[in-house]
Amino acid sequence: MPDLNFDGICAILMRPLLLFNYNKATINSLLWGESYIGESKLSVASPFTGIDHQVFVVADMEPAIEFWQCQLGVALQYRTLSEEHHVDQAFFPLPDGTFIELLAPTDTTSPVARVIENQGEGLYVLAMKVADLVSATEVLRASGAVVSGAGTDRVFVRPELPGAPMIQLWPEDRPHRWRD
Repeated sequence: MPDLNFDGICAILMRPLLLFNYNKATINSLLWGESYIGESKLSVASPFTGIDHQVFVVADMEPAIEFWQCQLGVALQYRTLSEEHHVDQAFFPLPDGTFIELLAPTDTTSPVARVIENQGEGLYVLAMKVADLVSATEVLRASGAVVSGAGTDRVFVRPELPGAPMIQLWPEDRPHRWRD
C-alpha cells in the first residue's frame, strides 16, 4: 500500500465526492432513473427511496478518522475490528440519519486490501434505501442493470461507469448492527 501523508489521504477521500457532484446528471440517471432533462427512462418508478449510507475504503484508518472528525466536524460514533474479515471499521452518523462508514484493511489478506490495490481508495459502496428488496431487484434487472446477489439479503448493482461505486440495495426496515 502506498505511504500517504495526511493531505494525500484527504485528497483521496474527497475525490469521489467531487466526482459525485461533477457528474450529477449521470449519477441521477443511474440512481433515480432521471435523464439529463429530468425524464425517467424506466418504465416504472425508481425503486430507490433515499440514501442509507456511504462506504469509503482507506489504506490507513487513523488519518481518515482525523479528516472526518477534525476537518469535517463529523463525530466518530463506533469503531470495531473484524478479525474474520481482516478489516477496521469506523462509523460516523450524519444528522439526516445516514452515515459514513470507513473500511481499512488490517492485513494484506483482507478483501479491502484487494479493493484498494485494484481500484484505489475512495467511495466504494453507496447504499440506497428500497421499500422492497425483491421488487427493487426485479425493476433494476428489467431495466438492464448488472445486479449481483439477487435472492439474497445482499444485493448490489455494479455500474459500468468509470469510478462509480457499487450500489447496495438496503431495505428501509433493515437494522444496522452497530447502532440498532
